[in-house]
Amino acid sequence: MKPDASGGGEFPELVGGESISRSTVPGGGARLWQGLDKQRRDRGIPVLFDTAAERLIQDPFSKEIIGVVARQGNVQVYVKARKAVALCTGGFEWDEEMKMNHLRAYPSWFYTNPNNTGEGIRMGQAVGGDLWHMNSLSARAIPYHPDWPKGFGVVTRQPFIIVNKLGKRFFYETQWPSHSAWLEFVHFSTRDSAYLSTPAYIIYDETTRKPLIGGPGTKGRLGDSDTVQNWSVQGMTQWSADHSVEVAKGWIFKGATPEELGEQLKAEPENQGLMDPATLKETFAKYSQYVANGVDPEFNRPPSTLVKLETPPFYAVKIYPGGPNTQGGLKKDAKSRVIDPFGKPIPRLYCVGENGSVYGFLYPTGGGNVCEFVIFGQVAGKNMAAEPSLA
Repeated sequence: MKPDASGGGEFPELVGGESISRSTVPGGGARLWQGLDKQRRDRGIPVLFDTAAERLIQDPFSKEIIGVVARQGNVQVYVKARKAVALCTGGFEWDEEMKMNHLRAYPSWFYTNPNNTGEGIRMGQAVGGDLWHMNSLSARAIPYHPDWPKGFGVVTRQPFIIVNKLGKRFFYETQWPSHSAWLEFVHFSTRDSAYLSTPAYIIYDETTRKPLIGGPGTKGRLGDSDTVQNWSVQGMTQWSADHSVEVAKGWIFKGATPEELGEQLKAEPENQGLMDPATLKETFAKYSQYVANGVDPEFNRPPSTLVKLETPPFYAVKIYPGGPNTQGGLKKDAKSRVIDPFGKPIPRLYCVGENGSVYGFLYPTGGGNVCEFVIFGQVAGKNMAAEPSLA
């Protein structure tokens, strides 16, 4: 699995940004996981599947973590630690209360493992662990609908624009910093008592729909590049060739004119009645003028992405902050030990991965969390192995 170089950080203009590089394992994350899992099997490392950890066992006097309480079906299981415990339990993408309390906008939706519901974070809190980065995400903006079990990745093809609940464009729409684009969607308006861009709307026309779908029964894919020519529910459903099924279900909105599309968006509950069809019509007109002039004076969208949006009918899909994962969780030190609010390590407790990622406000580059769990997995493993054995 020799990595191939594939670019650097998403914010090279910031201090230290030039120090970030990125490599991709051929075959992507699935191939990397296959290699790691092969090592596990070759070394005979046991895994308890269908076993959910529920509580840490802490010595009341030494405060050492000496084991875990878990559940297998209706049976409670007690696992004694030999030297220490590591929490590698992911984030809280599927815990609505935690998202509501900690993230910058609500709702937000993700396409991660639905089992990432924050149990490991709560387990660490119960024994005195501190938290950090709870309002940080690796996220973009993605479609979601209650009919689907989770959100899905979106890839876009020209022409398209993105508007907020008022029917106005609010950022440059293309060439996003892929893992921090969600920050463009979380402005709260005190005048309107609303997050004006949660949800926002991707709007496109009939010329986009045809190559977008690629024909009847086309299966979608996951991605966020504006060079890929379809978007999807990842492995969950198939788009109809003409959008008729999705329009009927309310997944996609359709209008013969910008004003008709605006009326539909205004009527959908999450819009809160803020959409002004006349404003949306004006947004179309402004964008058409920018295309004609080859310049976007509002948001400096690159001229190569200014493509006519004029062939009816017009379509819209709701998008929300979300996608990859949350970053917040238990705070750890350089040895991967969980620390308490006073900076003191909790004896024999470690954490790795998205449960307390080292990444904060700006996620630096694709694959950052993968690199993190590989590196900190080794750090935690070496330090746990060096712990004295429990009696």
